[in-house]
Amino acid sequence: MLAAVLLAGLATSCKKGEDDPLVSLRTRKARVTGEWKVTGIESTSTSDDGTTKVETSTTYDGSTATTTTVTTQSGGSPITTTGSNTFTVVYTFDKDGSYSCVREYIGNSSTETGSWSFILKSKENELKNKEAIMLVPQTITNSNGYTSQYEVSQGQVLVIKQLKNKEIVWTRNSSSTSPGNASVTDEETMTLTKQ
Repeated sequence: MLAAVLLAGLATSCKKGEDDPLVSLRTRKARVTGEWKVTGIESTSTSDDGTTKVETSTTYDGSTATTTTVTTQSGGSPITTTGSNTFTVVYTFDKDGSYSCVREYIGNSSTETGSWSFILKSKENELKNKEAIMLVPQTITNSNGYTSQYEVSQGQVLVIKQLKNKEIVWTRNSSSTSPGNASVTDEETMTLTKQ
């Protein structure tokens, strides 16, 4: 009986993301720390200014991203275009709170460095303690030697749906409306596999 109560308490404290394992013997920080390759992306983006609506969807399989864009003018027929890009993305999260992200394209690459941290519980944003990560970039250097540095950078919030020892699934959502009533929404789910 005591073992069942302890196990139930442990399961409740370990499970943060909706698809997290029921029990893990490693802390969330220990599970995040390491080198991760992006092996899947599903994203959608919609912008609409009242006269032109653009809907974009992208899928990525770990090496190739395929993008379909549907553009519709008011009163017109939709125009669909497709394209693809080949690239790889690898994140490295260190215990000290630093991270790097290396993106390699054909003939080009970039390295982003910065800091990462878990976000504390937020009732307003409906987040549990350590359910999301914030990435704050500090420098981006490309293979041509050009470097961008950020004095003060706004972080990117990634909500962790699943955090296992060998796999992370996180989501990123945003929406905005401009003064002219143009609206933009973005949704992305990314899968990373530990190397």
